Amino acid sequence: MTFPENPPETVPPQPEISLDELRRAYQSLRALFHVVLFSLLVLTGSLFLFFLREVSQIRRQTKELIQFVENYENTSLPAMLEFRTKLQGFAKGHPDFNSILAKYANPTNAPAGGRSPANGEADDNSAARMPVVPAK
Repeated sequence: MTFPENPPETVPPQPEISLDELRRAYQSLRALFHVVLFSLLVLTGSLFLFFLREVSQIRRQTKELIQFVENYENTSLPAMLEFRTKLQGFAKGHPDFNSILAKYANPTNAPAGGRSPANGEADDNSAARMPVVPAK
């Protein structure tokens, strides 16, 4: 084994840190830890308030949507079904209207089994078949 020609310089021993310096460093570290802990607490509280606000807003929107769906099922859907029944009655008296009726008035989603409600009456699945027409 060969040794380098210039031996590395020896590192002088570091002076001992006094007890007062250690206490100041400890107090500084402790204060920093408390600041970080307090910041984390504030951040957690803010996040909790944000989530609480979002949940209350979602509940309010859900209530509004439920009211909208109930209004649709109780008001709009029966009117549309009645209109479709009247169109089918009109088509019975006017055979040339059947092509128009077949093009526009048939439901887009036929019920399972290929059967349609008798006499234009709504079955349990009729609400899912009627499209929502937005008011302009």
